[in-house]
Amino acid sequence: MTGTTQASTCSHPFSPQDPQPLAACDLAACLALDQQALGGFWSEGQWLKELEHPQRLTVGRWDHGRSQLLSLASGWLVAGELQVMLVAVQPEQQRRGFGRQVLQALLLRAQELGCSKASLEVAASNRAAIHLYGALGFISCGQRSGYYRNGEDALLKWLDLKQIQDRTDNRPE
Repeated sequence: MTGTTQASTCSHPFSPQDPQPLAACDLAACLALDQQALGGFWSEGQWLKELEHPQRLTVGRWDHGRSQLLSLASGWLVAGELQVMLVAVQPEQQRRGFGRQVLQALLLRAQELGCSKASLEVAASNRAAIHLYGALGFISCGQRSGYYRNGEDALLKWLDLKQIQDRTDNRPE
């Protein structure tokens, strides 16, 4: 995998509705969404690294009217595989397909960059996320007991990216 993985221009509320790559100039929007949706999962430094590192991908979908980041997905490119690190959606915008849109965009971008597989961990109690990942073709491949700070188990999920196009074509948004 070679070349730049992030856009060199900043996203803005006048960009197309489709998920777009996010860059360092989108840091404040990523931090705000992270705080609202995930309770501050990553620090400012971690977010900056996600947005600047050439082997990391972050895509987001904007609300044009409010200049607000509605959803984002982030992942790491490692040895021909995408490791999905997080998917976040504004709490008041959940169950509207925005998480699915950014995750699909992330998976397709990784495939374009030569990745053949994607993997992730998800909390065993996160039924909404487990359903989303299953709808996109992720399958369970293991479990990490006590993985999260609260002692909850993580389910390991895996996807063959060759299948993603079949699952994203002909799906209503």
